[in-house]
Amino acid sequence: QTLGSEKMFNLFILMLERGGLIIILAYILMNIPYFKNLLENRRKASTMIQLIVVFGIFAIISNFTGIEIRGNQIMIDQPFTDLATHSSLANTRVLTIGVSGLIGGPIIGVSVGIISGVIRYLQGGMDAYIYVISSILIGVFSGLYGLKSIRKNTYPKVVEGLVIGVAMEVVQMVCIILLSTNFQEAVELAEFISLPMILTNSIGTGIFLSIIDSTLRQEEQTRAVQTHDVFQLANETMPYFRSGMNEESCTQAARIIQKLIK
Repeated sequence: QTLGSEKMFNLFILMLERGGLIIILAYILMNIPYFKNLLENRRKASTMIQLIVVFGIFAIISNFTGIEIRGNQIMIDQPFTDLATHSSLANTRVLTIGVSGLIGGPIIGVSVGIISGVIRYLQGGMDAYIYVISSILIGVFSGLYGLKSIRKNTYPKVVEGLVIGVAMEVVQMVCIILLSTNFQEAVELAEFISLPMILTNSIGTGIFLSIIDSTLRQEEQTRAVQTHDVFQLANETMPYFRSGMNEESCTQAARIIQKLIK
């Protein structure tokens, strides 16, 4: 039992590393003005296509940085090869599909789910078809939940992301157990990978949403400061403009403007 717990902890650490890669990419994206503008127009067809492409790339990265599991052994030296017949893959696929649905709604969630599921199927391994089904279900459920916030022009809260991350991973584990051709092997696999993957994908979903929230909040604060500066400038220069547009009044106003904009 101690050895099993140690292996689960090792898997959790390895999964955190993979999740960290997705989080870094999310942080970089949120500092690109073009991507931030995309998020402000999530209902446009062109925006949805671009978000599918972006999160589809995320999903592909999640699949190809997965950790091969064979029995209860972690095969960390073969992340990019075709999986053996009785192998499975622990990855951050649920994180990318779940976030795409929460941000973009069901169409984006399902589309990214299909992309991720097909890639995972082509990688092979034990009952690979299961992951096509689970990926689509995750895209549907996360997308329907995200649709509520899209209609309000908001984003799910961090706590909601944590809960949804757990729920989506549970959906995947249920699919593995119910749809597998070998029930006993499926149960053993779920027992081994469920906790590390639930923790990693829920934490990753929460962090992803927190990056979006903090970036948008920072933009709002910046706009508030700019608005305050404009009002302050108007307040200080108005007396000089009221006295008439002459060399003396314009000089005083120009000095105030120069001081503000440095």
